[in-house]
Amino acid sequence: IGPTPAHARAVELKNAFESEWENYLKFCVVRNPWTKTVSDYFWRTKKISNPPSFSDYVTELVSGQSLGGIIPDNHDNWKTYTIGDTVSVDRFIKFENLEEDFQDIMSLLGLEWERSLTNSKKNTRNSSGARFSYKDMYTPGAADQIHDLYRKEIEFFGYEFPR
Repeated sequence: IGPTPAHARAVELKNAFESEWENYLKFCVVRNPWTKTVSDYFWRTKKISNPPSFSDYVTELVSGQSLGGIIPDNHDNWKTYTIGDTVSVDRFIKFENLEEDFQDIMSLLGLEWERSLTNSKKNTRNSSGARFSYKDMYTPGAADQIHDLYRKEIEFFGYEFPR
């Protein structure tokens, strides 16, 4: 196959490796949609001198708008590991349990990993570099909007927004 996107969808990978698909151990990393949205907001607006507010970003994300090209078309990770709404990977690494879940995959593969995976995104940083909780970014309405937008993923993994 040609170059694959950094976040290829399961159906694209299955099509590319059709003859071997069932023989592979398929796993991916997932992340709490509320933290992912905050992180994505900062990543996508970091070079913008006058970025939209986080609230505006969420509103446009939910409405399906691109916010002038800031919001990508493929922001929903559900299709990354599902085909036809059915989970198509064997294991998940939750970003929140990165080290432990990664070690489980390595053990399953019969491999040893003696290094530590640095989880540098445990806290969020604002534009001045100060750390804060992702919860601080959300109004109750915006938290509910993200819940509705990523409902399948949230329910499947049991994610909750701490109130």
